[in-house]
Amino acid sequence: MLMARAQHTVTALDDGRVLAVGGLDRFGHEIAECELYDPNTGTWSTTAHYYIQTAYHRAVRLLDGRVLVVPDLKSPQIYDPITAAWSGAGGASFQRREETLTLLGDGRVIMVGGAVGGRYGEPGVDL
Repeated sequence: MLMARAQHTVTALDDGRVLAVGGLDRFGHEIAECELYDPNTGTWSTTAHYYIQTAYHRAVRLLDGRVLVVPDLKSPQIYDPITAAWSGAGGASFQRREETLTLLGDGRVIMVGGAVGGRYGEPGVDL
């Protein structure tokens, strides 16, 4: 990678490349930098930064090849690998953190568990 990071997400894209989003830098600060890995050339390159500095977020590739990223307690964004741009994902703010994201067969994403209002183990499912 071009930048050392931890607590980031790495998502395989439809074309074989890999998207790395955010994380913590070597000093433990959240970062917004994003990178693409191309296995054909074995190289990393930069791509559009995420809209906020984020770590411990979740990511899932959607059926159309875009990537949904949900940062803790913030509004989700979608990365389009064709345009290399980020856009809002409905403008909703999910009041969860450390949840799981799973892509369903019909293209919806289910968000389950995590912490709500600072308490873990709260029941809840968001679609």
